[in-house]
Amino acid sequence: MNKRNFKYNRYGGVDCEIEFGRVRAEEDSPAIDGVWLPHTLEEFPIGVDVAPYVEPNKTKDQLLSMVAAQRYNVKTRGITRSGQRISTDRVTQAMVTGAYQALNSGLIQSTNWKNDDGTFTELTFESLSPLATIIAQHVADCFTAEMGHMNAINALSDQAAINSYDINQGWPI
Repeated sequence: MNKRNFKYNRYGGVDCEIEFGRVRAEEDSPAIDGVWLPHTLEEFPIGVDVAPYVEPNKTKDQLLSMVAAQRYNVKTRGITRSGQRISTDRVTQAMVTGAYQALNSGLIQSTNWKNDDGTFTELTFESLSPLATIIAQHVADCFTAEMGHMNAINALSDQAAINSYDINQGWPI
């Protein structure tokens, strides 16, 4: 192993490039504070053991937090019905609810609604009602899926089952 290009780092220590057998760490190698790092495990000097990565054990609380985050993502990412993209983010949910209530109570007879593609559509209670139902059902389905995951996670009894639990299954499309 040859050392060359000695230089002082910002901590007063000495850094250098090191040649490892047949492969040399080049200047485009990743570096931390001027210390050149090997690109691959084959570039480490003989005798350096690198332990394989082991996934840490998960806890039920971590899984439940991950499920809540997944529910939020699925609930707000939008849906497609009959080829039309429908936003389901919180702002859209609130606006649809407000328009639905205003139209249903007779406060207004119609409203111009701006679509995702930038065009406008005149909505009445009769035309908005199916859209509001679709969004409300999607939100309800997301919470139902979260509840199912929560019950399944709370029923897990061993660490292997907790580690292998898949939170990505069973969500509405």
